Amino acid sequence: MAKDLGPVSSDLKLEHIYLLLNRPSETQHAIEDLINQLHDLNSPRYHQWLTASQIVDRFAPAEEDIQTVNEWLESHGFTINVVYRASRCFNVQRPSAVCTTCSVNLFRTVTTSVIVYGVLVPSS
Repeated sequence: MAKDLGPVSSDLKLEHIYLLLNRPSETQHAIEDLINQLHDLNSPRYHQWLTASQIVDRFAPAEEDIQTVNEWLESHGFTINVVYRASRCFNVQRPSAVCTTCSVNLFRTVTTSVIVYGVLVPSS
């Protein structure tokens, strides 16, 4: 059970906001095709698993794209904690007072306080 308590306090620092980039449809189709081949007994690719670095080389966003997103986030007041390039995920932080305005204007969401199973957590 969850109970929404309204907007978070402006002095709350949101330390771990996860932003996920969409894949281009052609990349998503290539991943799905590869997965099907890896599981197809009749495929020459059957069980030829990729390493993490091979996945990054084949399917992750280009380093230039990651840098562009980093620069954009930093120009909007975010601090980059970690970039998980293989999963297209950015772990960022920002003070709530600034983030609330940013969330509404850029991401079309509002960060609220929610009690989930007795624990107070921020949620968007």
